[in-house]
Amino acid sequence: MRAHVLVLLSIGLGLCEPARAVIPIVETDTVTFTFGGYARAYSAWARPLDDGLRRSLSLPDSIGIGAAILRTELKLGVEDIFSLEIHNRLFQVVQSEPVGGASAGIGVSTPPPRTLNLSTDLVRTDQYLLNHDLDRLVMRFFLGPVDLSIGRQAVTWGVGQLFPVSDYWTSFSPFDLDTSQKRGVDSLRVSWGISDRLEWDAVVVDRGSWTDLSGGMRLVAYFDTLDLHVAVSKAWEELILTTSISATVDAFKLRAEIAGVYDLSDKDFQLPRATIGIDWFATGQFTWSLEAHFSGLGALEPRDYRVISQGDEIRRGELYLLGAAYTGTALVYRPHELITIGCTSLVNLLDPSAMVGWSIGWALQQDMELGLGGFHGVGKGSRDGRITAEFPLYGQQVYLQLNAFF
Repeated sequence: MRAHVLVLLSIGLGLCEPARAVIPIVETDTVTFTFGGYARAYSAWARPLDDGLRRSLSLPDSIGIGAAILRTELKLGVEDIFSLEIHNRLFQVVQSEPVGGASAGIGVSTPPPRTLNLSTDLVRTDQYLLNHDLDRLVMRFFLGPVDLSIGRQAVTWGVGQLFPVSDYWTSFSPFDLDTSQKRGVDSLRVSWGISDRLEWDAVVVDRGSWTDLSGGMRLVAYFDTLDLHVAVSKAWEELILTTSISATVDAFKLRAEIAGVYDLSDKDFQLPRATIGIDWFATGQFTWSLEAHFSGLGALEPRDYRVISQGDEIRRGELYLLGAAYTGTALVYRPHELITIGCTSLVNLLDPSAMVGWSIGWALQQDMELGLGGFHGVGKGSRDGRITAEFPLYGQQVYLQLNAFF
């Protein structure tokens, strides 16, 4: 089992980022050219793994983490005909002790594999990483009801929030604090607004080789209080049929999606993947979400966690959680226009174990926020060298974060 030092998902703090102040460089009736982006500085105290595994691997009882991310965003627009978007991403992280495994804190979402690698490790050691990535390079052509996008871009499908099912193109790790922008995937995308109530979407996605070339088609129907999605996709060695639905009833939003999966290499059906959720928008100050999830890729017993953690699905970023059955909840409360309080919990129903996270955000001004938060794995992660639960493996962490948008 790799020793991950992770940050709980940013529902709470991440959903209440300050408004961006995009800077216009050129602004005419026909052409706009803007510059924007954000910077994050992050410091944390962390305790990796649970007590038993930490001692067996001779890891320190606690470590210090410092991270920073700078993202610049350039966008050129020519009327309603064409746009060009370029993002540069500079990421830095330092740890007081080497613990191995994935990057700490910000940046733990797996970058999509790309045939054209425009990511460079400027410096990499056991305790320090400085990386630059050209994370967006996308041209968009607006051809009446048809939008054509070519290049490195983010593609989002599905309605799952805590446990996405059909977001297999560029998914977030649930342990990533930086959810402002998805990592870009090299793809060709066509969106066709057939009517006010019907949209067709198709995408072809580079996965690093011709044999892994992926893609899919999706049809979305919009009704007065109901949205219905139907999609067929080829992702890696899987053929996937997905159905998603979301409905709004008063202050509630109901969501569900299910994916049936056929393994092309084994020539057999896998267990399905499904999420059902509900959101409650009580007032302008309070939001609550609840989801239940089943993953056919996950392990049904803790003894299989080690195998799952070393599998291709984890390596590719197709899978971030190890188990098969979960429930999760997220609360966001805004007692004041400058203050946001968030609390999130994920529960593995088969261990059982849980991850509990909290955050407090204070808007220093319109484009800057200070955040304090933490996460805590609950349960017994190991016994006599055997893994017995998932979430205690991710340890404990308390962090301080400064976000600035420009």
